[in-house]
Amino acid sequence: MALIKDEIIFKAKAIDLKSFLEDEGFTFDKESEYNYRCKEEHTLLLTYKYATPIYFWYNKGQKGSIVDYVMSNITGNNFRMAIDYILKDGIDRTSTTPHYNEKHVADESTCLDIKYSKEMKHMYAYLCKTRGIKATIIKEFIQKGMLAEDQRHNALFLHRNEEDEVCGADISGTNSNIKFKGVVKGSNQKYGFSLKLGNDFDFKKIIVFEAPINLISYYQLNQYNLDNCLLLSTGGSSKINVIETYLNIYKSVETICVCTDNDCAGNVAYINIKKQYGKYNVVDSREKLLGANVNDFNELLLKKWYERKEKKNGT
Repeated sequence: MALIKDEIIFKAKAIDLKSFLEDEGFTFDKESEYNYRCKEEHTLLLTYKYATPIYFWYNKGQKGSIVDYVMSNITGNNFRMAIDYILKDGIDRTSTTPHYNEKHVADESTCLDIKYSKEMKHMYAYLCKTRGIKATIIKEFIQKGMLAEDQRHNALFLHRNEEDEVCGADISGTNSNIKFKGVVKGSNQKYGFSLKLGNDFDFKKIIVFEAPINLISYYQLNQYNLDNCLLLSTGGSSKINVIETYLNIYKSVETICVCTDNDCAGNVAYINIKKQYGKYNVVDSREKLLGANVNDFNELLLKKWYERKEKKNGT
C-alpha cells in the first residue's frame, strides 16, 4: 500500500478544526479569547492557544488534533481513512487567523449537502443484518421519505420540517467494522429525525430518543400500541433544544416521554429535559431498558431477536 505523501498529510492537518466540526453539525460558543465550547456536547472544548488547534472531549477522555478527532470518532483509528475523510469534499477550510469570532458559527440557512445514491442495498443490509430492523419497517420509512443512502453508501436518516421538506439528516456508516456517525453538512439544527403517528393536530405525547436507530427500534417493538404521538430523535443526549421546535409546532402536547440511553449521559439528558420543560409532564420511559439491562432500544430489539432465535433452536 502506497504511503500518503507528506504534503497531503500537511494539507489535512491545516484544515481549521472549528470549521470542520461545524461542517459535521456542531455549533460553538466563544468562551474566552482562545477557547470555544460546543453547544451540543458541553464537554467538547476547542482551544487555539497553541500553534495547532486542539480539542478536548472530557466526557470521552479524548484530546488531540483534527486527525486524532476523526480517527477516534469516525474512521475507527484508521489514519489513511481519516486523512481521506478530512479532505473528502475538497473544501478549503483553512484559516489565516489564529481563531474565529461569532460570525463563523454555522448558519441555519446553509445549503443542505446531500448526494443521494440510486441504490439502497447497503443501507438495507446494515439495518437488517446489523441492527435487526425488519425489511417491512425499512420499506415503511423509505415510503415516508425518511430513509435513504448517499453516494458513499452511508445510511441517511432524513429530517423533515413542518412543510414536509428535507431540512437535514443524520448519517451513519454501513460498514460494521468502522463506526461512523455524523450530521449532513447544512442541516438545520432546530430539527431532528421524527415520525408522526396519528392526527398531528391532536398529539398528546412526544417520545424522545438520542439516535434515529433507537427511534426505529422502539417503533418496531411498539408500533401497534402507538397513536397520536410524535417520535423524535434529537441526535445526541445534549441536543434537547430540538424538542422546543416540535412543542411550538404541536401545541396539543402534554407529555414528554424520555427514552434516552440507559447510561450516565442519558440520565443527565432526562434531568435536563425535566428541568427545561418543567411545565409539561416529563416521564422517564426507560423501564424496559432497565429491566433488560441494556443500553438502548436497539440493544433491546437485538436481545429479543436473539432470545427468540435461541428458543426456536431449543438452546
